[in-house]
Amino acid sequence: MQLRISEVMKQKNVSIEQLKNIIEENGSALSRTSISNIINNKSIPKIDTLILIAKALEVDFRDLVCVPETKKDTYHLINDNNVYTFNSIDELKEYINSL
Repeated sequence: MQLRISEVMKQKNVSIEQLKNIIEENGSALSRTSISNIINNKSIPKIDTLILIAKALEVDFRDLVCVPETKKDTYHLINDNNVYTFNSIDELKEYINSL
């Protein structure tokens, strides 16, 4: 699974430092190093972290997740450092709504 954080940041013209500052302005904290590690696939963020980043970038957190091209209609979600796979958008929505 690939994250699209870097791509969304480029689209919105937001640097790592700016993202860090926006997250702080929203009342949370995430270091430059943590953001960099997530962007560079050196660490896997928890769902809460993805939500923080998505909120700071003003996108739905699902917009930050890129599903591999191997199988259509397969969705992946990271929660509590576990990767979950769903075979339909309805399964994914049902799981998200249960959080």
